[in-house]
Amino acid sequence: MKYASCGSATRTEWIRTGRALKMVERGVSLLKRKREAIVVELFQKTRPAVAAREVIKREARAAYGAAYDALADVGESTIAASGWPTRHLKVELRSIDIWGVNAAEVVNASRWVQSVNERGILPALVGSSVMRAAERFESLGQLLVDAAAAEQMISQLARALADTTRRVNTLEQRVAIRLAARADNIRSQLDEREREEQLRIRFLLRRRSG
Repeated sequence: MKYASCGSATRTEWIRTGRALKMVERGVSLLKRKREAIVVELFQKTRPAVAAREVIKREARAAYGAAYDALADVGESTIAASGWPTRHLKVELRSIDIWGVNAAEVVNASRWVQSVNERGILPALVGSSVMRAAERFESLGQLLVDAAAAEQMISQLARALADTTRRVNTLEQRVAIRLAARADNIRSQLDEREREEQLRIRFLLRRRSG
């Protein structure tokens, strides 16, 4: 970084640099508060999300296990036929803002798990193993929908945390240090100039008195 020479260093420049440094320090303080709030929010969202992932893993293992059992019992063609008619499922999301982080949450979603009558499949025709597999996959689908918004929010918060930390480090370790060094440099030049002026005045006073 290039500093002002003795000829260009002024008190106005020193004051301006000091004000810029204070603005940077205030910005760092605000960003640190934002970072702390994001960390708290992230922990609050992460704990239930981790628990939900474990439930999803268990349900996925159970669903695929049930599917393999059904495949062994009735064959692929019967399982494929039991998937008709198809369903239209809807998920309604709402945009939310958390410390400037845009995310979404589920406010309304179609119910995935159906009763036997709602499926429109006669258990006697496809077998109980197919019905168990259908119920398991419907439960898994419901869990995935419920967890999707939370996972997206965690991802957004994690990115915001990384970005905020990067900005704090840049301001603290680069911008603030450079401004402080510049202010010190200008102050040193002003002090040196003042000492030279005092010496000049003393010299003139001695000449007059002599």
